[in-house]
Amino acid sequence: MDWIPVVAERGWLVLSRDQQIQFTYAELTAVRDSGTRMVRLSGEAGKRKWTQLEAVMTQWRKIEQLLTEEGPLLVRATHTAFSQVDIESEIARLESGRRRPRG
Repeated sequence: MDWIPVVAERGWLVLSRDQQIQFTYAELTAVRDSGTRMVRLSGEAGKRKWTQLEAVMTQWRKIEQLLTEEGPLLVRATHTAFSQVDIESEIARLESGRRRPRG
């Protein structure tokens, strides 16, 4: 997690296939506190190189648009979906001890 603030400081956008980041308190707070902009390839899109490529290419214009937005932000992306994660709600859920949502 030491890399998250470094990336944010450089103004980079993170493209990750880390399926657990949304459910890890330390990583979410690092994203929030550093103002990181991150796109997480979700579900099948993050599992194999070809599905990663498909998701990135399909969502490229939306990903590129994030460069104009202020962080922190975390977006879930697949080849058919692109949705922003409410970081504060996810952190609150983790702080309250609630587990990962089902489904």
